Amino acid sequence: MPDTSATSGRTIPVPEVRMVHPWRRMRYNTSTARLRAEDSQEMLHRAAGNVRFIIFSRQRSASTTFVGLLNLHPNITCRWESFSNSFTAEKMRAYLGFSNRSEQHEHIPEFMSRFWNACPTRACGFKILHAQVRHPCG
Repeated sequence: MPDTSATSGRTIPVPEVRMVHPWRRMRYNTSTARLRAEDSQEMLHRAAGNVRFIIFSRQRSASTTFVGLLNLHPNITCRWESFSNSFTAEKMRAYLGFSNRSEQHEHIPEFMSRFWNACPTRACGFKILHAQVRHPCG
């Protein structure tokens, strides 16, 4: 039951705040690291109307706090630094069928397509830092 606050003699319901972790929303299991073919058609149909976004950021800019706030919304899933060397980024790459970060960088359009097709919510995106982006010529 949500808390209530009294304002000007009226009682206004205050919604319950809960933290949702995006890696728990995007269901994946390291033992079954690849998408199943029957799942992909369902994901494509669901992803057709989704909002897609990327947060370009710098270090020490409160972007992690911003991502956390976005994940409080029930219709938004936002991943942290999907192009980093972190453990959670490695798990996401494995789930989407990429063996390592270099393979992910070589096939960015395919990675992005698989990432957005696997999104369980209406809006889906991720954060990327400028140091995680490689120039295509080197």
